[in-house]
Amino acid sequence: MAFKTADTNKNEQQGEKIAYTVEVTRVTLTENEHRVLFDAKVNGVSISGFGFCEYTNQQGEQGTMVQFPQRKGKDSTGAAKYYNIVWFPVSRELKADIEKQICKFIDEMS
Repeated sequence: MAFKTADTNKNEQQGEKIAYTVEVTRVTLTENEHRVLFDAKVNGVSISGFGFCEYTNQQGEQGTMVQFPQRKGKDSTGAAKYYNIVWFPVSRELKADIEKQICKFIDEMS
C-alpha cells in the first residue's frame, strides 16, 4: 500500500503567507491579575485553553504574550513536560487585536 506524502513546506517555498483571523469567544479571569484565559475561533475553528499574560523580562522590559493550549506529557527521562496542542505564528498586529478583544470582553463583564 502506498501513502501519498504532503509537502509540508510547499507554502513556505512559494513565499505565501497564511493569514490568521482570531475571534475571541470567551474570557475567564484568573486569580492572577496579570493573566486571563480565553477561547477563540482561529480561521473558523474553535479552540479552548489559550492564555494571555503580561510579563517582565530580565532587562526589566514589560510585554504581553499569547500562551497556547498545552497538554502534560513526559520526556525521555520521565520528567513531566508540557507540549503545545496547537500553534500558529502570532504577529504584533494579531497580538494587539487579541488584546483589544479581551479588553472589550472584560469591560462588558464589569
